Amino acid sequence: MIHGAGGGGWEYDAWQSAFAAAGFAVHAPDLIPNAEAIETTLFSDYLQQVISWTDPLTNPVIVGASMGAVLALKIAERVSPCALVLVNPMPPMGLTSALDLQSYPSVVRYRGRPAVETALALLDSDDETIARATTLWRDESGAVLNTVSRGVAADRPRCPVLIVIGSEDREVPPATSQALARSYKADVQVYPGMSHVGPLLGMRAGVVAHSVVGWLSGVLRNN
Repeated sequence: MIHGAGGGGWEYDAWQSAFAAAGFAVHAPDLIPNAEAIETTLFSDYLQQVISWTDPLTNPVIVGASMGAVLALKIAERVSPCALVLVNPMPPMGLTSALDLQSYPSVVRYRGRPAVETALALLDSDDETIARATTLWRDESGAVLNTVSRGVAADRPRCPVLIVIGSEDREVPPATSQALARSYKADVQVYPGMSHVGPLLGMRAGVVAHSVVGWLSGVLRNN
């Protein structure tokens, strides 16, 4: 499970419980930027970290959210996953024109932002989750986000793909995620009223996780 920008493996806590209950061994590590100079961290640095996590695995299920979805797509070229789950994914090259592209500063400040900003981002979360996330966000490398925003070339996955979409995603337009699903002939789960991080941190995160587990069970049973 690969998290998005400014976050960590903690974003998948609700999902880990649901997957573990279904018998999956779950790995949700933190992507580690260069602590001394975050702005020197590159997309390739994160990719190497994910390679180190996934190379020892055989036909894993790979989950990626937002920025982590692009990393998941690149890893899928290497490790032959049995299934791929993309959550409100930042799109690969070819679909980025559908985004309102922006240029990020060298360091994107997430850490220390007021709780009210987290509450706006997590419009479908509870107060406890908002308070926790506010203390756990970390700063992110603008170089990484600029690379992802411009578009990273990625092969079309050869395994079954599920794309999870929040209808109130303000970071990646739901129409862009639907276009990606059509391109990949992927299955889609759309959740009304759900934010960009709502599938992981919203009040219905457990519902989403169990639904994804159900999809995976069907995929694995049929393959």
